[in-house]
Amino acid sequence: MASDRRGRSVAHWDDWSALRHNGSAKRDSAPLFAEHGTHQVSPFLDNEVVRACLHIGAGSRRRPGLYKPPLALACPDLPRFLTSRQFKGHFTPLL
Repeated sequence: MASDRRGRSVAHWDDWSALRHNGSAKRDSAPLFAEHGTHQVSPFLDNEVVRACLHIGAGSRRRPGLYKPPLALACPDLPRFLTSRQFKGHFTPLL
């Protein structure tokens, strides 16, 4: 796997890029939620959750044929239809 001069992998930078994007999207949409009297919640952006996920190697977080393996291990009581799906839903058109 390619890495920069500090030894950080491309996956490392991809993870941080995704976090910045999602954090920015949450912050940008906060006024919309406030306008409608609701509070937006993003448990997967919680600092402890992010640290725990980044502690797991990228190869263990993403595996062909498995959807979010760490989530399935961390939450074994989740309904099987959530942990056995093969792809993520696309809801952008609904926004």
